Amino acid sequence: VSDLFRGAVSGGAPLFAVIAPVRRNGEIVQLLSFSLEVERLRRLLVDAELPPGWTASIVDRSGTILARRARHEELAGTRATPDLLAATTGREGVWEGTTADGQPVLGAYARSAVSGWRVAVGVSLAELSRPLRQSLAVLAGLVL
Repeated sequence: VSDLFRGAVSGGAPLFAVIAPVRRNGEIVQLLSFSLEVERLRRLLVDAELPPGWTASIVDRSGTILARRARHEELAGTRATPDLLAATTGREGVWEGTTADGQPVLGAYARSAVSGWRVAVGVSLAELSRPLRQSLAVLAGLVL
């Protein structure tokens, strides 16, 4: 599985390629190769139907954003945030940082063993702390 590249035949559209070996009797006899637009990946993120205030992105091995749930057209092909790249070096985990559009988030990620790509999902810190703030407001109202 490749990193993001711009297709010459497709007019510079952002693409990724998948190459799979065809084996016969344990020997590779052919390679199947195809290229897909990263828009297909964006549709997967949109179809996931995450709650409002959540963001999701797919980042290739080199740290380039392949697809993003929001602002995909603007951010696909740009570099992921330094904090995401620094904190997502393992197989899976969590991190606290900012999204590509500057929103503070608490995020979780998983890395593909096949491609090395990362799928990251972030929840804005404001969204996470909203129930706590609401509970504190109710409690403060009761105390007063």
